[in-house]
Amino acid sequence: MRALSRLIQGRILLLTICAAGIGGTFQFGYNLSIINAPTSHIQEFTNETWQARTGEPLPDHLILLMWSLIVSLYPLGGLFGALLAGPLAITLGRKKSLLVNNIFVVLAAILFGFSRKAGSFEMIMLGRLLVGVSAGVSMNIQPMYLGESAPKELRGAVAMSSAIFTALGIVMGQVVGLSTTATAGLRGLGKGAGGAGGGARCLPGLPCPAPMGAVPASGPEETGDKPRGAGQCHGALRE
Repeated sequence: MRALSRLIQGRILLLTICAAGIGGTFQFGYNLSIINAPTSHIQEFTNETWQARTGEPLPDHLILLMWSLIVSLYPLGGLFGALLAGPLAITLGRKKSLLVNNIFVVLAAILFGFSRKAGSFEMIMLGRLLVGVSAGVSMNIQPMYLGESAPKELRGAVAMSSAIFTALGIVMGQVVGLSTTATAGLRGLGKGAGGAGGGARCLPGLPCPAPMGAVPASGPEETGDKPRGAGQCHGALRE
C-alpha cells in the first residue's frame, strides 16, 4: 500500500509540474520569442489600420515606434505582474493565484484574436501588456507553488523545472514562427497566450495536487521540524 501511495503521489506531482509549467513559465518563454516572427505582418497591419482611419499612411519612424511599443509593453506588464505576485499569493494562496492569473491570459487571447477583425492595433498593445502581467505573476508564484507541492528530497529539483519550461517555450515560439503567415501571425499570439496556457493552468486547480505539500519526506521526529510548519504549508496550498 505504501508503494502504491508513493506511485500515485509521484504521478500527481508530475501532473502538477507539467500543468503549472505549461501554463506558467512556458508561456513566458513562448511570448518572449513568438513576437519576432510576425514583425513585418504586424507593422503592415498597423500601417493599414492607420491608413484606413486617416487616409494617410504612417511614416516609417512612427511604424517603428508603434512596433517598439508593442514589444516593450510585454516586459512592462511583467514588471506589474511581478509586483502583483506577492500580494496575490498572500491573499489568495499559490494555487488560486495561478487560477486567477488565467483572467489576464484569456483576455489577451481575445484581444489578439479579434484585433484584425476590429481593425485595432491598440488591442495588440493591450494584449501584450496583459500577457506580460500574466508572465510576471507566473514567474514568481509558480516556483513557490511547485516547491511547496513537492516532497523535501525533490523540492529543489521541482522548483528548478521552471527554467526548463521557459527554455521549451522559447524554442516552441521559434518553431511556430517558422510557419507564420499574415493572418497566422496575430492568431498565433492569441493561441499561444490563451489556448495552452488557459487550459493547462486550470489543471493545478484540481484538488489532487494540494495534499502533496502536507506530506513531508520524513516525519517531524526525524527532521526536528515542528509539526506546525507542515500544517502551515498545507494551509497555503489549500488556499
